[in-house]
Amino acid sequence: MTVQVGTTSGSEYVIGVSKGGQGNSASESDLSTQSAVSYGGTKAVFQSFGSGKPFDMSGKTVTFTSDAAPVPEPDPNNPDPEPQPNVPTEETLSMADDDSKAVDLGFSFPYFGASYSKVYVNSDGNLTFGQGDNATAERSVSRFLTTSPRIGVVYADLDPSSSGTVSVKHDSADSITISYKNVAFWGQSAATANASVTLSASGLVTLSYGNVAGSAIAGISSGGSGNTGSTMDLSTQSGEIGYGGEKTIYEAFTKAKPFDLSGKTISFSASDVVDPDPEPEPNVPTETSLTMADDDSKVIDLGFSFPFFGGSYTKVYVNSDGNLTFGQGDNSTAKRDLNRFLTGAPRVAVLYADLDPSASGAGMSYSKDGSKVTINYVNLPMWGEQGGNTVSVTLEPSGAITVNMGSVSVSSCIVGVSKGGSGNTGQEVDVVGGDVHYDGKGAVYQAFGNFPFVLDGAKATFMK
Repeated sequence: MTVQVGTTSGSEYVIGVSKGGQGNSASESDLSTQSAVSYGGTKAVFQSFGSGKPFDMSGKTVTFTSDAAPVPEPDPNNPDPEPQPNVPTEETLSMADDDSKAVDLGFSFPYFGASYSKVYVNSDGNLTFGQGDNATAERSVSRFLTTSPRIGVVYADLDPSSSGTVSVKHDSADSITISYKNVAFWGQSAATANASVTLSASGLVTLSYGNVAGSAIAGISSGGSGNTGSTMDLSTQSGEIGYGGEKTIYEAFTKAKPFDLSGKTISFSASDVVDPDPEPEPNVPTETSLTMADDDSKVIDLGFSFPFFGGSYTKVYVNSDGNLTFGQGDNSTAKRDLNRFLTGAPRVAVLYADLDPSASGAGMSYSKDGSKVTINYVNLPMWGEQGGNTVSVTLEPSGAITVNMGSVSVSSCIVGVSKGGSGNTGQEVDVVGGDVHYDGKGAVYQAFGNFPFVLDGAKATFMK
């Protein structure tokens, strides 16, 4: 019987097998340290969680077999038998916030052209080689790439002194597992990370994930000044990912790109199981976070010439309030009304309203690949209000503009495109259903406010 545990949201559980029957009893086992458990000859094998004992089985697999039990029933003539040889024991590391502890591996571990007998276990969900890392600097992609050789298990600002545990288990003479169990994100006791990494003498690195409720970086890095790497969608990978002993591979998760590895296992092999140095795939967009305040504006290069109402633009201004402008940004606090939409700068109203990307849980990002640019507004509330709004817009060299609606909670907004300029007027249309052409018009749009917003999950495409 094989039990595979994904993510859990409750607090009290029992995992195990039982013979049952009146008066049945058994001693509790630590299932988190075992992958195969024999129950033959026993009355029950189980582990319970709750009452101050956090659940630590997320992302783990346990197989129960009917073989003779490896640990027999207690012998009344020998109540304290000798410990079984070669049974791995798990050691909890006492770690402060921004802490680092050196651990002997017990074998030689090959990693990016070097060989190590020790690994540094760092509080912030990562391992380093050669030296520990207890710096308080931002846990950024740049730091992940360019400092010590590193394994990002769940590389983020974690605080094991607040809650959770960090532990080490020597599985065998040539394998070791480091686990982060229910470790809190700094300052966020309710947000925790559950993940482990197993290092093998062959150079295999295996990352296993339970529930992770926050932004983090996962992957492997050779480190060193000027190091760059390849981003990869790790959630789509199966089997071993070969890095050839020289290729940095990682994925960064943000508010705009939530963590999606919970319940998954990712393995990196120093061999060439997969092409260790593939050519960069064309047209694979990379995602960049936009840190924006309320009533803010940021300019980004499109990477192509974008035609819009008779003009041609190589840059676009991304504005907080759910809109893009050309030629100049718009961070005004003036009312987001139809007059401002029609007569200001040339504008794409994605979800034109008083949105606030600085609010907790909100995020913005963009991605581009030379053939298109996509800007994402994720979970942005109206200023001073609750709720969130998620929407994206894609610009293509042809002039096509596609707005994809996620979940929207605004009470009033405008969706459309406008030429702008003094005295400009436009035509209100139903923006859903087919392509909306704006050639020969000053603007095409749909305004919402006096009737419910009806575009949740819809797509609107504007073309010349």
